[in-house]
Amino acid sequence: MFQVSHPAEIHHHLSLTSLSTQSATSNVDRNKSTNIQPFPSTVHRVIEVQYQTSTDPTGYISVFQYPLNGHVMMMNKYDGYVLWSALWKGMRKLVDAIETFKMYPLIMQAIRNIKDGSSAIQGTWLPYDVARNLALRIGWNIKEDLIPLFG
Repeated sequence: MFQVSHPAEIHHHLSLTSLSTQSATSNVDRNKSTNIQPFPSTVHRVIEVQYQTSTDPTGYISVFQYPLNGHVMMMNKYDGYVLWSALWKGMRKLVDAIETFKMYPLIMQAIRNIKDGSSAIQGTWLPYDVARNLALRIGWNIKEDLIPLFG
């Protein structure tokens, strides 16, 4: 089992990660249908849920979610942002990745921190491409459990 136990290891994985700022900077039209869907899984039952938050202009966010290791994995239905805080805990990592992200200005610009609304959605949200690239590198021990999010 691969465990990241030191910030230098996260730094190494982040240096290998490509960041797509398009997902971070694009405006999402919630009136148009989206193509963001979870991948099919025979192990996890993914459901769609709406949570209230003042962070979003609509007053809520819609997410696809499923449980993993006592945490709820979430992906925003409209823009694909992934709740990295829950994913990180689901991988049972030992260090605070956010402190390491501070060394990467592009990632820091793209991060969303939700601090209000339902406690389920509070935490650090990463653009889909960034979350996927990091999960592919450091989430090998739960790779089957990440199929609904990343395929």
